[in-house]
Amino acid sequence: MTGKVAILIGAGGEKRSPKTVAKYADKWNIWSTPEVFRHKRAVLERWCDEVGRDHDEISLTTQGLVVISTDE
Repeated sequence: MTGKVAILIGAGGEKRSPKTVAKYADKWNIWSTPEVFRHKRAVLERWCDEVGRDHDEISLTTQGLVVISTDE
């Protein structure tokens, strides 16, 4: 990606976010569980098909909450 600034969008909605990512972003970050991540990826893939973009061009990342404790 020499000479180009990567555009990362961090958003988790399903109406506007994936469409915006499909059109403009290089990377997409969402808070999720593995199940939610798979679902959001499928939504993004549909939007990529809609706008004529290869979904493999977009890197997907996620973050999740990890709690380390000695009690429940």
